[in-house]
Amino acid sequence: MKIDNLWEGIFNYDTYVKGGTYSASDITSDIIQVKLRLLNPNHREMKYEDKISAYIGSAIHQRIEQWIEAENAFGLTNMESEVKLKYKNLSGTCDLILDKKTIVDYKTGKEENIKRGLKDSTKWITQLSIYRFLANRNGYKIEPLAYIAWLCVDTNKHGIHEIELLSDEETIKVIKNFMTEIEKPVEDMPKCNLCIQFMHRFCGVKDKCPHWVVDKDFSSIDTW
Repeated sequence: MKIDNLWEGIFNYDTYVKGGTYSASDITSDIIQVKLRLLNPNHREMKYEDKISAYIGSAIHQRIEQWIEAENAFGLTNMESEVKLKYKNLSGTCDLILDKKTIVDYKTGKEENIKRGLKDSTKWITQLSIYRFLANRNGYKIEPLAYIAWLCVDTNKHGIHEIELLSDEETIKVIKNFMTEIEKPVEDMPKCNLCIQFMHRFCGVKDKCPHWVVDKDFSSIDTW
């Protein structure tokens, strides 16, 4: 598969707005970043960073969907794309639902990151399990077997990866744990991975983070 007309997809992107306070991807993210973004929704750096990532991600996802359709990758005809789901204050947008019963999610990135995800799919499983939970409460009957359609943007390698999802009961436990942790004060939350690895320049809320205020005293480390 070759990614063509990428900029067309970027310019045609319709800005995504969360349907609820929290999204499925929030639950698999570093809790402190989710909290800081919630507390600072209009923070300029975060706003622009997220928007650019969303534009490019949406454009690439469009091309993956075109490949799936052209290759008839799943041999099915009923395909619903970008299905917006919501239950109470939790929402998510599922990339693809096949025949109203099978979830497909698109993952893109550098080959080393995709390989890492294929080797340990825990976060992917959690995210898609939440989609399943939401879909089941919106009239679907989603099966436990789901698929990841992945693309390495640097090597153009691509494929399909099967994953077994959590039951709704297991997913509810994950959601409840997140809701408990997100209520804690920011100061009591652990550092995120970017902070631990001194990669603050990639964080859109670093100047709001109490850990970064302490860490930036290490002025010899030029990572911000």
